[in-house]
Order: sequence, then structure tokens, then C-alpha cells
Amino acid sequence: MAETFKKLSIVKHSNNIRESASIIQIDLDPPKDDEILVKNYFVGINATDMNVMTGRSGFFQKSQIPFELGLESLGRLETIGSKVDSKYGLQIGQIGVVFAKKPKTYAEYVYCEPSEFLPIPEPRPEYIALLDCGLTAAIGLDQLGQIRAGQTVLITAAAGGTGQIAIQWAKSKGCQVIALCSNGEKESYLRSLGCCDHVINYKDDNLDDILSKNFPSGIDVIWETYGGALFEILFNHLARHGKIVIVGAITGYKTVGFPNILIENLPLKLLDKSASICGFRFRHFYHLIPEYFEKLIKLYQQNKLSVKIDRNNRDGKTFNGIASIVDAIEHLQSGQNIGKVIAEL
Repeated sequence: MAETFKKLSIVKHSNNIRESASIIQIDLDPPKDDEILVKNYFVGINATDMNVMTGRSGFFQKSQIPFELGLESLGRLETIGSKVDSKYGLQIGQIGVVFAKKPKTYAEYVYCEPSEFLPIPEPRPEYIALLDCGLTAAIGLDQLGQIRAGQTVLITAAAGGTGQIAIQWAKSKGCQVIALCSNGEKESYLRSLGCCDHVINYKDDNLDDILSKNFPSGIDVIWETYGGALFEILFNHLARHGKIVIVGAITGYKTVGFPNILIENLPLKLLDKSASICGFRFRHFYHLIPEYFEKLIKLYQQNKLSVKIDRNNRDGKTFNGIASIVDAIEHLQSGQNIGKVIAEL
């Protein structure tokens, strides 16, 4: 085993990852008695990274500089602490994914709690897409969206890491699925999946007009990740008894975080439709991870769930090595990714 390893650390609060990040090399010490050590093969990139590196409140506890980044990885279990409970059934050499409770996975090795390590059948990076993205989609749509057959469900950022799972999950529940995206390449990808009843490129098409024409009674469940002006448009198309599930606000992550919403008489408008708006924060649903991760793995293994991995920037350069995580984060920030952004270590 190596004596040292590299990890990405945030050394300055900034929305520019090149300004905020530094690659440092530290000693590879044994894990604490109640920890395990995992050698990472792949890491998953998330939009949450943008909020964590700026130090915005509400996205984990604000840490003192320097601090770590990254919530997901896939790798090999190298060492098990002497006091790790046998109930976890862990063995040296197991392949698994790490779903960290706080940012720390952007590293060649990661120390974690045994409960953060989930064994998987094979070292395929697609399994990372079933973690934060897949679990957010499945748990959020079920527990807060409470989707059911026959409902109309609109998924924003449908070609992204979470969106690709959300559209398939909603379709598997018998819903009519409307997928929103931002360019023609994403539109083609979404149509190729065969699970979207309607695909709307909101950058080229008039979203307001299309929804008014095709869904005069409104949308039952809106999975909202955009924020800002798009939120306001979508709100106006909420059906009676409809629900908006707020998962993020990616249009504001590079600037203000969550943009303010300007909807006049919001309480009255919700009351008038018996409608609701709710927020989904994953940390409040950790207890459902084992149940839903098992469901997602089963669907993926049965080829009932398609998972697209994005491992290259627009120039075709593969995200490979610890330093490439910076490129991968920039790629996600650009909004050009299709599927789950992954970097290989």
C-alpha cells in the first residue's frame, strides 16, 4: 500500500473551482478503530459541490479553510478498523460505493464510517449514479412528490445525473412524463430513452406557450431544480392539488445560490388550487438509503434502468486523475453534461 495519497482541498471560498481548490499530498495512515479505508477508483461530481465550495450556509456545516469536497466514490475496501462491528459484513477487497455524510471523497483514498460503504456487484461507475442522483430522484418523487399512475409529472434538468433517473422512475410508476432540457443534444438523448411523453427544449421553445397548449389543466407534480424565472413559469402551470418539489436551483449556483422567487400573493395562489410547494433535503431521508439503493441496483441489473455516464469534456478529454476533478466540476457547471459526471482516479 502507498505511504501517501493525494486529495482535493478547498483553500478559498469561491464559485471558481480553480481559485478555490488545491491538490495536496498527505500521509496514508491506518483508519481509526471505528473506521474503514477505501481506495477510490471513481468519484461522482454533484451540483452541491458548487454550494459547498462557496461556503454557503445550509449546505453542510460551514467548515474552516481548508476543507474537503465530494460526496461519492467507488473503490476497494483496503483496511477495516479493529472495532468495526461485524454486523456490516465487510471484508477486505470488497468493491463498493461510498456515500459520505459530509464532503470528503475527492481523494485517492477515503476514510469513512462503515455505514457509508455500500457493497456493489462490480466496479462499474454507473453505480455511483445510483447514489446521490438515483436516491434523490427515487426517494424525492416517492416520499414528497407522492407520484402515482395517471399523474402528469414534469422533470427539470431531465438529461442530467438526477434527471435521467427521475424521468425513468416516474414512467415506471405509470406517470405521463414531461422532460425539460436546454439544448438539442440533450433533447435527442431524452427522446432515445423512450420514457418521455413530451420533451421540451426550453432554450429554443416557448415553455409557457407549450405548457398552456398541451396541458391546460396543469401539471400534477413538478420536480424543480432550476429556480429563478423558470420556477415562476412552472408555478403558473401547477394543477389543482398539484405539488412542486424543490430539489435545487442550479441557475443560481454560480452566483447567488438560491435566487429569490417573485410570485405575488403566493399563499393565496396555493390556497386557490389546494396546491403545495415542498423542499427535499436528502439528509432527512438517510434511513431510506438501503431500501431504495437495493431497488435501484435491481432495476439497473435487470436492464430496466438506463444510466448514462459523462466522463469527457466537450473537447473529448477524459476526466482522469485527481487533478481532473477540477475539469469535471467545471464541466458540470457549464451545463453541457449529459448524464452523471464521473472522474476516474
